[in-house]
Amino acid sequence: MRFNFIIELFHKLVAKSRNFKGRTFLFLSFGLFFLPVSKDISSFLIGVLFIHSFTCADFKNYFVYKSSNLLVILFFLFFLIYCFSGIHSHNLSEYRFEIEKKLSYIILPFAFLFISVSDSNKFRLLSVFAYSSVFWLLYCIVCSVNAVVQTRDISYLYMDKLADWIGMLRVYFSLYLFFSVVILWFDFQENRGNRKLTIASLVFCLFGMLLFMSRIQLPLLLFFACLAIFRYFNTKGKALIGLLFMFSLLIGFVAMIYFVKPLNRQFIGAVEKFDRKYAYTEEANGVNERIVMWDCSIQLIKENPWFGVGVGDLYDDLTVCYRSLNLLNKDRAPSHNQYLQVLVSLGVFGFLIFISILLVFIYDSYRSKDAIYQAFILILCLSFFTESILELQKGIVFFVLVGLIFYSSNKSKAKSIG
Repeated sequence: MRFNFIIELFHKLVAKSRNFKGRTFLFLSFGLFFLPVSKDISSFLIGVLFIHSFTCADFKNYFVYKSSNLLVILFFLFFLIYCFSGIHSHNLSEYRFEIEKKLSYIILPFAFLFISVSDSNKFRLLSVFAYSSVFWLLYCIVCSVNAVVQTRDISYLYMDKLADWIGMLRVYFSLYLFFSVVILWFDFQENRGNRKLTIASLVFCLFGMLLFMSRIQLPLLLFFACLAIFRYFNTKGKALIGLLFMFSLLIGFVAMIYFVKPLNRQFIGAVEKFDRKYAYTEEANGVNERIVMWDCSIQLIKENPWFGVGVGDLYDDLTVCYRSLNLLNKDRAPSHNQYLQVLVSLGVFGFLIFISILLVFIYDSYRSKDAIYQAFILILCLSFFTESILELQKGIVFFVLVGLIFYSSNKSKAKSIG
């Protein structure tokens, strides 16, 4: 009885596979489930979704939806600028590789020209994403526990080694878990699904985020948690209890940072060595190294302000700059700031289109009054300051696919009201 919610969801997936909308929902569900673990399966499903949506599209009614195609046009222009940016690239093999990675910018938006996601299907898809994150986290923990038993090396249980089991960088896995926490919290509040399973999954995702120890996402999670808990108790007329819970969370987080050694190194160590001089020593960490990386990005932006260095030469030029500043062992390292990364590779014109895409999402989420949608955009926009999330397919597909699910659902809702 405990897993009735998952069984019911599976039955709905199978039942819906008999018609166009049902097959679309099925492809989206599988895409979200395999997103964390397999680039090849994810790419295959994206291709199938595009072919399916295009061949089954009702072109007679297509132009009825033309008012909602602004985002598609912006994504098309963004991809086009990536293509043109490689014309003057010296490294053509790198250029082809980068363009292949970024095909999702054009394939997914065009597929969603013919896909309409209802509000109920949106919540089902979000549940698929959240529970797939739980599943893959459980898989990684089981593999890590087995490795600890065999090697007596406890480092398998946290940070990079924990995510290595599915070939994923922990920054992406932590991001997925963060968004899953948001989904599960609202499922709990709105009493969707099995409450015991929802609470257990929510706690498990929080535990996973602690194990990954992301410097940007853990503080963001604390901020979101404080707001959510205060709002939850305030709506019940128990604001004082909400404040006490917020205070307890803050005390608990600070205590963990001081007494858990890996967390201490991640946070206290980063604050103590927040100076670029440490980036060239054995005391280098992700924070002081980022300062030097940002210097390189800004330097390249000044040299190529309008059109950037080109997507083909981006990593070569960054590597040359890193070496010139004696930042060793950073070959093919990104800018670790998505905004700078777009400016370096595409210049001002590409950056303006990228910001326009974000603004469309921000405006649409504000108008929808969907708290999960708003949290999704806010988490990404803030994460972009310290990570180049969109430099791997796992980040691109997450951003575009989940964003378009929200956007399409909002358009469908507006159409039904109108």
